[in-house]
Amino acid sequence: MPASTSATSSPAPTSTFGPNDIALYRSRGHAQNLIDCIKSRGDTVCPIETAHRSNSICQLSDIAIRLKRKLRWDPEKEAFIDDPEADGLLSRAMREPWRL
Repeated sequence: MPASTSATSSPAPTSTFGPNDIALYRSRGHAQNLIDCIKSRGDTVCPIETAHRSNSICQLSDIAIRLKRKLRWDPEKEAFIDDPEADGLLSRAMREPWRL
C-alpha cells in the first residue's frame, strides 16, 4: 500500500461544530445508555420505535427462511398478509405463570 493512502498518514480532523450543525450522540453502549437514561430521564440513543422496527426485520427474515418462501408484511397491523402459518411463528406459548 502506498504511504499516501495509509490510514495513519492523515491528520486527525480538528473541526468544531457550529450551532446549526448536526452531531451524533456518543454512547458507551446500548446497555449503559439505557441505564444512564433511566437515571437522567433522557432519551436513549436509539428511539424505541427504531429499535422495534429494526428487530422486526430480523424476526421476519427468520420466519421467511424457516418457511422457505417470500412473505408479505403489514407494518400497521404487525401481521403477515393472508398467511396464518407465518402469523403463527410470530410468538410462542409462554410457560406458566407468565402471560401477556
